[in-house]
Amino acid sequence: MRKREWLLLFVGISGPDRTEIPPIDPVRVMKGLFLFGQQVELPPDERYHFVPYLYGPCSFEIYRDLDGLVEHGLIAEEKPWGRSWNLYRPTAQGRRVVQEIAAKIPASHLEGLAEIKRYVLSVPFNKLLRDVYREYPEYATNSVFSPRDPHTVQ
Repeated sequence: MRKREWLLLFVGISGPDRTEIPPIDPVRVMKGLFLFGQQVELPPDERYHFVPYLYGPCSFEIYRDLDGLVEHGLIAEEKPWGRSWNLYRPTAQGRRVVQEIAAKIPASHLEGLAEIKRYVLSVPFNKLLRDVYREYPEYATNSVFSPRDPHTVQ
């Protein structure tokens, strides 16, 4: 499977209520795919490479792939009023592709990915960062938030 397919699957699986597919911001996509890559054995060519960045682990390739999925009509961007970031959700075509992908992967991988998505959507942003920094402190080195107090901008 390609990395971009894991990304589409992550954006397109259900959220905390297990039925709705809520929009998701790029930082939560980033943290979700990072956690998935840490918890599930995938071949190296199926996982994104992450580096420590402003909000912890970051893969710039994910931003390019999100743009590509938008260009191909598989996900839609929403710009919340007053926010500087986009939210993403699958289009009708994207949901069909998500179903096709989901049918090809082990159920344990699908459930693991869904569980991670439910987690990243259910916790406040600062708690998500704090949890990732606690578990993977090497990715907090360039953060604008202190790993000890994620409410404080450095």
